[in-house]
Amino acid sequence: MKLISSFVILLMFSSFSCKAQQTTATTLPVKEKTNTVITQTEPSSIIEEASVTTDSEVSNEDIQEETTGTIRGKVVYGGGEVRKVLNVIKDENTCGMEDLIDESLLTDKDGGLNWAVVSISSEIENGKSLDKLPSDRKLDQTTCVYTPHVVLVGVGQELTINNMDHTLHNVRTASFMNDVVNKVQIYIPNMPHPSDKTTFTEPEVVDVVCDVHGWMKAYVHVVEHAYNAVSGDNGNFELTEVPPGKYTLKVWHEKLGEMEQQIEVLPNETADITFTYKELKE
Repeated sequence: MKLISSFVILLMFSSFSCKAQQTTATTLPVKEKTNTVITQTEPSSIIEEASVTTDSEVSNEDIQEETTGTIRGKVVYGGGEVRKVLNVIKDENTCGMEDLIDESLLTDKDGGLNWAVVSISSEIENGKSLDKLPSDRKLDQTTCVYTPHVVLVGVGQELTINNMDHTLHNVRTASFMNDVVNKVQIYIPNMPHPSDKTTFTEPEVVDVVCDVHGWMKAYVHVVEHAYNAVSGDNGNFELTEVPPGKYTLKVWHEKLGEMEQQIEVLPNETADITFTYKELKE
């Protein structure tokens, strides 16, 4: 009997030992799984990659801006200095308080030509936006003169036309591709100055006149890109942020016509150019 009891106790001890080993064996995978979750680094790797990509994109934009070039030049009239005074024969109290200069052909003492429009007429890839067009997109009538004499406006952009004078003006446009603008702007004492807004849908040169004062004239250049410039009173002009490449550069003037030249723009460099018009024969 004692022998049987001892045998039963031995069997029970062996069974308990085996269960303990099985329990220990089954807990190992759980620990390994827990360690795997704790050491997982995939989310932080993704965040680092996104951060690196963003920095790279910013760098590429900076590089693109740094690799553009500049076109700088001068428009010259071969006839030397030209400066004529207009003959004012109406509304002298408003229009004739000072000499009005004829801006249709106006140069400095060295022949630098004012109010010429220089533009890239060939195709431009990856250029700056039309919003960077160097212009206030405003046309004022002051002492019976349109100011500025030549204004740049992008296709679809708004042009504001103001009457700053204490007299009646009539604004009328003449063009082929765009709708005609015909506005009477009446000055009323102690009231805001008359102002109108208009847009143009097609690129072209639009003539602007005043039917009340026949000498008043301006030009609106409706353009499709920002690489246009109006020459200053010394004939100088500048086109900035030009992508590298070879281009056709065109100059326009209301009396002297158009000319073209070829030019190459290199990264981080300035390309110089001069346009010279021949003297007009009387």
